[in-house]
Amino acid sequence: MQVVNKVNDFVLLRIPGESRTYPSSDKIYPASGNIEEQSLLYSSELKVGVPIMLLRNINRSVDLCNCTELVVTKLGSSSSVGQHCFIPRVEVSPSGSKWPSNFRRRQFPIK
Repeated sequence: MQVVNKVNDFVLLRIPGESRTYPSSDKIYPASGNIEEQSLLYSSELKVGVPIMLLRNINRSVDLCNCTELVVTKLGSSSSVGQHCFIPRVEVSPSGSKWPSNFRRRQFPIK
């Protein structure tokens, strides 16, 4: 995952324009305030023109599937083969986690 993050940072630096950060909406149970738990929080940094890849199936009938490559055309939407689409945040609650606390994450299913 560290290599992917480095590639993401490299691409963001090469694309002109202002970036915008979209944080996930996370809930940690029980909320102990532990610093290690805070490192679980995730955010996506996007710019117009940045390529993204879907990590979940959103709408198979229009080919918005896992591993579909898209380009951000304006913040808040993306484009695939000339179409505009909105990518909703999805809720993820991992089971059998190695962490001492349970958490629920709402984030964009992209990288």
